[in-house]
Amino acid sequence: MPIAFHDTDEIAHLGTAAFLHIAPALPDDDHRYGALFIINARGEPLEFAYNRLELQHPTLWRTLDREQAAIRRLAITLFDAVTVSPSLLICRADTVGPHIFSASGFTLPIPVLRLSTTATLAGYVRSEAQETIETVDENGECQDVQLFWTPRVPEGHVAELFARLVERGLTLEPFARAQQGIREVYGDLWGTP
Repeated sequence: MPIAFHDTDEIAHLGTAAFLHIAPALPDDDHRYGALFIINARGEPLEFAYNRLELQHPTLWRTLDREQAAIRRLAITLFDAVTVSPSLLICRADTVGPHIFSASGFTLPIPVLRLSTTATLAGYVRSEAQETIETVDENGECQDVQLFWTPRVPEGHVAELFARLVERGLTLEPFARAQQGIREVYGDLWGTP
């Protein structure tokens, strides 16, 4: 006879969070590697998409524009590859510039969060809503994290989803899992983690 139960941590209504991870650039490599890692509010993996793109030829490009154009193209290929529609997109501000998810780049119908630790300070634009939180990193160490929201700080179920991620230490850690996934696919090009 089955035992009647009630799941006290029902999370389906909160939706999912996607982490756009851009792997560190490798010396003498004109490719950029990226992944889109989608999890639920418990941190359980739901989908993982990855790709690599070659940078445009450097003639006539400013260095930063060339990098951000590659990241923009990489993000578009990853968004096209996934089947789960996330409620929130999170990326690292030290790799994804503030203009990618704005009117001059492209816009998404979900809140976008660029985050930065004190070790990886990054610029922002006035149109981003800014706040600071304390959370734990992939090593369990407490860190202050700067949040840059586009178009604004979320409300409702997306705010609750983000609060659950923060509570469970899932604001920075999923980037480490995404990097591990890229290593699995492309080999250990980046050396030992």
